[in-house]
Amino acid sequence: MAERLPLTKPLKLPSALFIMAENSEDSAAEEVSTVKTSVIVILVWLVGINLLAFGMMFADKRRAKTKKQRIPEKTLFVTAALGGSIGAMAGMWAFRHKTKHKIFVYGMPAILAAQLLIVWVAVRGI
Repeated sequence: MAERLPLTKPLKLPSALFIMAENSEDSAAEEVSTVKTSVIVILVWLVGINLLAFGMMFADKRRAKTKKQRIPEKTLFVTAALGGSIGAMAGMWAFRHKTKHKIFVYGMPAILAAQLLIVWVAVRGI
């Protein structure tokens, strides 16, 4: 068996290796932090836009009953397309509003399906 020679001096590695290792750890931590922040921002946006869409359905139903100026259908669809499709659909069914209009009955779930497909593709990384 080969004899091991004792190290009399500590092994000195170039300081650049330590700097690279520290930078890679820092950049990984920054990336995780950025992802967490992005997820939080997206979740806050989705909660807000869905509450807005739900409230718009309520407001439009109230305006319809009192014969006041209505919220344009285009505005309701744009709000749904910006991420508020679940809130819009919940408002439709909670207030029985726009449930006889086929464009809403089929359009809102179609928007939601498209949004879910986009999320699925983005998460899957295709």
